[in-house]
Amino acid sequence: MTLVEEIAQEAGLEVMMLICQIWGGQTLYIPDNPDESHPIAQDIGYDNLLHLVALYGGQTIHPPSLERPHLAQRAKARFLVQQGLSERRIAWVLGVSVNRIKYMLNGCKANAQWYERQEMEQELGA
Repeated sequence: MTLVEEIAQEAGLEVMMLICQIWGGQTLYIPDNPDESHPIAQDIGYDNLLHLVALYGGQTIHPPSLERPHLAQRAKARFLVQQGLSERRIAWVLGVSVNRIKYMLNGCKANAQWYERQEMEQELGA
């Protein structure tokens, strides 16, 4: 599971998007025992920070930047699939076509299958 998926599952999609929006592309240290006046708590709320502490307390994380919107959109789509939404519903939520959702969800799988096929052909000398 990716960092984005873990945060979305633990703290929610909105918190994950906020973290990526504020600290995307940067290094962010999650303290072990923050108080309510901690700068991260001021930005995302103390309860949301406690979710992050449960996952990453005492660690450094590297949230992805939202400057590459296709990656953020793919992460949202994967999270919504895990929540049980249909491809049609995800397309509606994200404002894209059903075909785009299918491409986002299966693109990585298709690439992996292509690379596997290439490796197998090289091993067989084809």
